[in-house]
Amino acid sequence: MMKHFFSLLIFFTFVLTNMSASQKIYTENLTENDREWFIESFVSSFMSVYKDKVFVMTLDDQQAILGPNENKQKELAVCNASINDFDSYITEKKDGYYAVKVLQDKQKVGALLYRLMDHKVLYIGQYFILPEYQKKGIGTYVVQNLLPKLHPEYTRYEVLTRHQNDAGVYLYRNLDFLAGNQEIVEKYGYDPLQFMSLYKNLKHAQNKSEWYEETTSDSINQNVLYLPIGHANLTNIEIQESGEELIDLSVLNHSRIQPLKAFNSKYQSTSPGYSKVRIGLYERLMQLLDQLPEDIGIAYFEGFRSLGTQQKYFDKKFNEVLLTISDKDIAYKETCKCVSPYLNNTPVHCTGAAIDMTLYRTVNGESCLLDMGQFGTIFCPNIQEQTFSEHTTKEQKLNRLLLLEAATQVGLVNYGYEWWHYSYGDRAWAYLKNENFAKYGLIESIDSL
Repeated sequence: MMKHFFSLLIFFTFVLTNMSASQKIYTENLTENDREWFIESFVSSFMSVYKDKVFVMTLDDQQAILGPNENKQKELAVCNASINDFDSYITEKKDGYYAVKVLQDKQKVGALLYRLMDHKVLYIGQYFILPEYQKKGIGTYVVQNLLPKLHPEYTRYEVLTRHQNDAGVYLYRNLDFLAGNQEIVEKYGYDPLQFMSLYKNLKHAQNKSEWYEETTSDSINQNVLYLPIGHANLTNIEIQESGEELIDLSVLNHSRIQPLKAFNSKYQSTSPGYSKVRIGLYERLMQLLDQLPEDIGIAYFEGFRSLGTQQKYFDKKFNEVLLTISDKDIAYKETCKCVSPYLNNTPVHCTGAAIDMTLYRTVNGESCLLDMGQFGTIFCPNIQEQTFSEHTTKEQKLNRLLLLEAATQVGLVNYGYEWWHYSYGDRAWAYLKNENFAKYGLIESIDSL
């Protein structure tokens, strides 16, 4: 018999934020009377996502590769999988297994199978919305509004999806789910080469993990940006160029400001003028040092970045993301969370308003970087990149908080997808500070200011 290889395939639609008030979305328990509808709908929803894709599945305990021209085999496999799942969740009613149908104005539009696990984990299994009801925000509404009401005591959601499910991955990321590790995939008996895991801690919105609310002050919470850097709320902010000059940190000979390459040659920047920042940012870096203990210094990777270097970084990251998200439009949006886009946008580093930095401590004349977690997103994948990442040790959390507290006290803002990225006077700063415009625009040449 075929294994339950589809038990966590997700057929989510994209997020639409303006759900009509007239829509009545609710759930009811699936029953034996829904068997025929469930199987037919399951197959229809699956094929709408995967009919043109190639992937590996398990058939009769053996792996098989089915391509775009083998849709009849796919349909048969999916039909068998839907029967197995219906039996497990509805007919046999296994302990902790739940199954509901999603309705809109009394019309069945989808179904959700899930399990309640130990440690207040809710494991999303089969979830589909019928193709004709997709792109209406229904799938989003169920996860955001209905599931928490059904089981308010469960504080963590976990889900697996195939790597090829671009729409599902994109939707979950926009619902503030984080990418999990292969241990989660293996915990549910699946192959990490075929499936990826995502999770969300419900009591903390917008990717903010447990140590976020418990250990941070309002001064920090209000100065961390969790919109993607290329979001329209930022790109629509007007820039009124101040004309401020650039200051070169490398010629200051300041005992507590060092280039990161002095600690690790891996961080050798090739961008001309990388050590330069706007005067306004420089002044706040000086104030930042006053807020830090005297034995703590700043190690910077890049301040100003040429547009050519920005394009190189973005394209490199985009190609990396394409390895797991094949849809180029979705991969582009995902890349924009990690690297500021250079098309139809003013990248913040190209204005001299941002700096990528970490901290170091000097004891008896010897300087050593503080452990703040993996630095950078342009070098390789980084599961610790988000400021409030759960993939951090207690020491890393405390060191990040040390920098956050000092930086926000002097007017800097942090980009929540990159713990090392701080800025002043740019659009992110204007957005978080409720300013009418940003101070710094694109610098065409480092000799232009």
